[in-house]
Amino acid sequence: MLIDSRGLVNVFVVNHSRLVVVGRVLIKRLRSAN
Repeated sequence: MLIDSRGLVNVFVVNHSRLVVVGRVLIKRLRSAN
């Protein structure tokens, strides 16, 4: 169970970091477009 939970946490952190990066890029594109 501990290994599974750690794996899920790692996946969540990686996905969150990717979403943050994508969000920043989208915001920059929207600002530049406007």
